[in-house]
Amino acid sequence: MWKQPVGAGYASFVVADGRAFTIEQRRRQEVVAAYDIETGRELWTHTVGRPSFEEAMGGDGPRATPTYHDGRIFALGAEGELRCLDARTGALIWRRNILTDNGAANLQWGMSASPLIVDDKVIVLPGGGSGKSVVAYRRATGEPVWAALDDQQAYTSPMLVTIDDVRQILVVSASRVTGLGVDQGRLLWEYPWTNYNSISVAQPILLGNNRVFMSASLRQGRCSLRAHACRRSVHDTDHLGEHADEEQVHQFGAA
Repeated sequence: MWKQPVGAGYASFVVADGRAFTIEQRRRQEVVAAYDIETGRELWTHTVGRPSFEEAMGGDGPRATPTYHDGRIFALGAEGELRCLDARTGALIWRRNILTDNGAANLQWGMSASPLIVDDKVIVLPGGGSGKSVVAYRRATGEPVWAALDDQQAYTSPMLVTIDDVRQILVVSASRVTGLGVDQGRLLWEYPWTNYNSISVAQPILLGNNRVFMSASLRQGRCSLRAHACRRSVHDTDHLGEHADEEQVHQFGAA
């Protein structure tokens, strides 16, 4: 039907109200862009800042697909710039830098987790220490609401899930899988999940009422988590077909 060139980057599109939104690199700038889905015509752009630094590792460009909610776009640049924009015009509503706010160092390949909208909050993963690894901002104003954990973060996006009838935020950091309470970010449960160079990228998949399927390459393998127990199958890439199974029990607390 049509084709439209866009800038460099690794983000996908979010589609709403007849528009496709993404974040891309144009020359030396990261921009959020809106396109008409019927014609491909560019409708507006908003400049976020200088682009990612990753020339030596496979190319420049922002990573995190923007999030649409209730007429607003929430976009996160590779250098931690979080922007709330009017989806119709691209006008700036509020902004934060999640790395500066939370004393966090950037990841090797830049901020990659899409913002998650939960009720009146925006959940992001700066990976700061001193309890500022997972952070919630007020959706309307950008005011900080709560912060939790000390983990170095990875490249997966936070997810809103319901496990055993408990509504919670599922986060995969560089070292573990966690379930966090929605209101204050309280740790509900955890399971160790590490791999070579702490590169967790694949999104978890919720299976039924209380199981979470995890996967990663680089010798980590696959894992099916339950709220109280985990049955893990480790796939050794050097010895295909050999598996090691282990079961571990982890405490799960209600919100």
